[in-house]
Amino acid sequence: MQDIEIPDIDDLTVIKDRCDERGGKGTFEKVKTAKDSLTTCLQGLVDVETLKNEVEEAKKTGSMDEVFGKYCAKRPIVANCVRNFTDTISLCMEDAEKQALNITLEIVKQLGEFICFKDGDRIAMFVAEGGVECIKDHAEGIKNCVNKTFKIETEINTNALPNLLIDKKKCDDLGKLQACVVEELEKCKDSTPANIVDALFRFVKKSACNTKSKRSTTAHKLFKRSASLVNELYNSADTKSKIMRIVKEKCTENAPDGGYESFIASAENTSACIQQSVRRHRMFVTPKDEFKQNIGKCAEAVIEKAENCLPEEEKYYPNFYFDVIYSLIDFGYANKDRIIANTMSAEGISCFRNFNSNESKKSLVQCFSADDSERFDKQKLCKHMKEVRKCVSEEFNKKCIKDVEVNRLIEDFFVAFNAPCEAKV
Repeated sequence: MQDIEIPDIDDLTVIKDRCDERGGKGTFEKVKTAKDSLTTCLQGLVDVETLKNEVEEAKKTGSMDEVFGKYCAKRPIVANCVRNFTDTISLCMEDAEKQALNITLEIVKQLGEFICFKDGDRIAMFVAEGGVECIKDHAEGIKNCVNKTFKIETEINTNALPNLLIDKKKCDDLGKLQACVVEELEKCKDSTPANIVDALFRFVKKSACNTKSKRSTTAHKLFKRSASLVNELYNSADTKSKIMRIVKEKCTENAPDGGYESFIASAENTSACIQQSVRRHRMFVTPKDEFKQNIGKCAEAVIEKAENCLPEEEKYYPNFYFDVIYSLIDFGYANKDRIIANTMSAEGISCFRNFNSNESKKSLVQCFSADDSERFDKQKLCKHMKEVRKCVSEEFNKKCIKDVEVNRLIEDFFVAFNAPCEAKV
């Protein structure tokens, strides 16, 4: 992509003519003075090289939040400098352009609130978790995302003002850019930069666009990432090996010849069916009952094959397993907005980041580990599920900032997780 040359304000003939026409003679000179004052103000508040050096030193001591907190405290001064410039240039604008400018200023203000949340905790976390390096390493991919989404004009038309109005197409393009950039950053070693950039895009869209329909897609992604972690916990090599050994023994004992092989083939087909269904009929976009019915259709065959392998007193288990899944889906639909708000808060990002290490995941795996005798006996299984709730809560308390809303969400999740145990067999 070619470098874009931004012309000097004196070269923008259309602005000079517009200012003097709408604001009166001499208005353009006032705009130039206000622009110079804004530049001087910003340069006096932030020296880029000094900031870089301060960040590098703070990395060594883990005190980056202090650095960013110091600069975030200067936002009121920046706001005053910007307001002086925008008040002056608005004299040159039509009503629609003034409205667009006000929206843009509100977006900038909200971005400041997002970045400087808790004295810059988010930006400090972004830098600490390799966010800058992540973006540098994937700069080419991000550039391709921009080129693919927007047609960048390399020559600026000095005889026309840019269209600042935020319409549906701009919002749709912003959504496409978000998906592309986040997917690119998810290739980085740590997921924190991608999560924060994703949250930043959503923050902008919330201010600029009607994003009600987009929230379902965001929640779907969050659910997908969370489900990936749970799947990793349940399917550690040791756990999966034990389960398959137990299932094979039960199939050999209770099912006709080929019962185990038939169950395995059906389980693989069910997994593929569910993955395909979720891709085509996304969670939260698809009505809840329809989403659950789609999964139920995929599961019919494997439930039958599993029941064939189990003795009479254990035949409840396949349906019970999917009842847990349905209960968690109900929880997700009922708490979509809470999930987004808590998972993308500074506390939420920090909390989930702390579970990225192999050691932390191993601790969670231990919470889900069960004795062989507990896997199919409903009374023992439900007792174990309650113990899982207690164990996981303790792990979150050890590794996460104490936050009332996050704790409530975890508690409500486990109420849904244990709900099938409260139902009659």
